[in-house]
Amino acid sequence: MSDPNERKDFLVRTPFFGGLDGAALDRVIGRLTEHKYPASASVFQEGEQGRSMYIVRSGELLKY
Repeated sequence: MSDPNERKDFLVRTPFFGGLDGAALDRVIGRLTEHKYPASASVFQEGEQGRSMYIVRSGELLKY
């Protein structure tokens, strides 16, 4: 989903970002970095200091 219009369409459908105006949404989109992980990958570990926010477009994150 490298197209900014696709990202905008996706984000406006989410409760967290849906209320942002166009300029604010464009600033958020400009800071996004897309990552794809295999099904068995560890994205982060419990207790790690948070420096990022993850938006899951498809799939799910499981706690083990």
